[in-house]
Amino acid sequence: MDLGQLLASDPMLRLYAAPPGSSGVALDQLTGVACADPLEYFVRPLLRVFRTGLDKYGLLLADAGSPLNHFELDDDQRPTGRVLVTSPSKLTTSGPTAVGLLAEMFGEAAVAELIRAELRFLRPETAELLGADERWAPYVHSVPAADQQAVRAVAELVRSRQAARRRGADLPAPVVRYVGARPPGWARFEAELFHLGGRLVGEESAAQTVGELRGHSLDHAPRNWGDEPATSHQTTLSALRLGDLRPGPLAARCGVRLSARQTDELVDRLVSTAHRSAAALAEKVRRATTDPLERVYEVIQRRPFRAGSRANYQPADVRRDLGATVARGEPLRLNLLLFAVKHCGNRLKAAGPLPDLAELAMLVRIVELAATLRAVYPPGVQDFHLINDGEHYRSHPGAPFGDGLRTLRRYADAVGADFVRFGHIDDLARRNYEPHVLSGHAKLKADTREAYLSIFGGLDVTHDPISTLHRAAAVDPIQNFVPLFRSLVFSVPVPGEPDPRWSQRVFAELYDVGPAVLSDLRAARKEVLLAGWAAALEYLCTSTADAEYGYQDNLVPGSLRFVQRPRPGRAAFGPLSGRSVAPSHATGVIDARGIVTDDFSVALLDQGFVPLHSPLLGDSQPFAMVPATAVTDGAFDLLDTTRLRTR
Repeated sequence: MDLGQLLASDPMLRLYAAPPGSSGVALDQLTGVACADPLEYFVRPLLRVFRTGLDKYGLLLADAGSPLNHFELDDDQRPTGRVLVTSPSKLTTSGPTAVGLLAEMFGEAAVAELIRAELRFLRPETAELLGADERWAPYVHSVPAADQQAVRAVAELVRSRQAARRRGADLPAPVVRYVGARPPGWARFEAELFHLGGRLVGEESAAQTVGELRGHSLDHAPRNWGDEPATSHQTTLSALRLGDLRPGPLAARCGVRLSARQTDELVDRLVSTAHRSAAALAEKVRRATTDPLERVYEVIQRRPFRAGSRANYQPADVRRDLGATVARGEPLRLNLLLFAVKHCGNRLKAAGPLPDLAELAMLVRIVELAATLRAVYPPGVQDFHLINDGEHYRSHPGAPFGDGLRTLRRYADAVGADFVRFGHIDDLARRNYEPHVLSGHAKLKADTREAYLSIFGGLDVTHDPISTLHRAAAVDPIQNFVPLFRSLVFSVPVPGEPDPRWSQRVFAELYDVGPAVLSDLRAARKEVLLAGWAAALEYLCTSTADAEYGYQDNLVPGSLRFVQRPRPGRAAFGPLSGRSVAPSHATGVIDARGIVTDDFSVALLDQGFVPLHSPLLGDSQPFAMVPATAVTDGAFDLLDTTRLRTR
């Protein structure tokens, strides 16, 4: 592969490296270039290209050890955030470094912190090469492969044990013992195991364990940058190594903008493909059975509509939900809870509050489902209710629910989903439930809250947070508070204006609130922990009352209630198929294969995705994220092949 191909095909080099011959400015002339954030426009690009070339390809594409570097300027003489590369050369091993000179210009402490972050988890060969140079040795970081494998293995043991417990196995909570003095990274790994449902203890503990580590480093590397930008395939932010992700803020400079015509073409392609898929699946189902209810059951249990195991929803369940409707030959009614805006308060899940391509794709999937059902059961679908739960489960001050619903209606019009109805959970409850149900629900919610305030009396989540949460789990009569906390705390807004880099610092070591932490960071973490505790308690009390009174069961009388989280007895609807996240908790993305899915914004930026804007959403936030390697001269290369996942 020649240099030009390499720079075009690698996501990090595409973002941070400019080819030879580009217009640039020499390092020693940077002080004359106006730049609002020199660390991000000069220091990080140089380190990214330096590290990527050496660690991934064994090539020196830009020498951070040499002062002879140039940085690209645009036509208006503004920095682009890319460093000019030349033909691969030998590493400079002495003399003043480029980053040393940049440190003199822009602050030694800030530059040193950036070097340390950019040189984490090097390959052993790269670490050995740079570690032999006293200029780089203090920053070089590498973890033996055996240690990484050991740490990942015990984490997987915890994950599998906790999964068995969720399935009903009578097993104790998984515990991992560490033998030896507590190494660096203890707090981070302890938090990781906590979010997997386990505990990390020292060798003095007599607890029954599922695994043991002896003197291992507790670091293990996050995903490496591959040959193309890749989605994380995670369903919770806690599964990401937030402290090791390196999202650069310059992705917006490399984004792409669709015209109204291109947007229409994209939507038309998604919808027409959905109808073709519906026709093909309907033909298979018609050949398989002639019974109308069995046909309906087969459709909602097939990929691409089903989420989770087929065993969760049995024929007896569909008879309960739709048997009478189908027996009378009436149209089907379906419903699904949907949060109408994004959980974007910390900007790690999404860049803004409004529904994006993920929600539009979900509506296309609903159109596909309705078309398939109509083809196998001619009465078809009367309506599909998307029920906004709004502030039913927890408060969301300032959330623009009205704007979110208007955006969803605009998407529904665009994809031809005129049978989709939008409503609010509590409005539907007031319309369809007797007053005693509503008053009983409210009273049980309040009583549950008072009971838990008494049970948790004296517990302070801002003091030794993980130990406090384990104590809460020990006294929780229904054993659901801590799982809710683990899930909800990563949706809590950070104090102040949402800034993804600040949020990343807060959440990366969320449970570290000790005196060694900077006061503003410690205060922010405590505020997030308290908000997460309050959100979990509110959600627990509401869901307890919901379950007791069947609050969700008859919001739309005579309908099939879909859920997004698979569980026995319920039909689980997977709007994007595959291992996707609920659209409200993530950002729409078109991956390197052209498949529409969703992922967390912070993970996408780390992996070299850039924003795609569309008139359907405007300029307030990206309509989707797309691979940097799929953008050429401001045009999106995968527009003609973008599609929904089929399985």
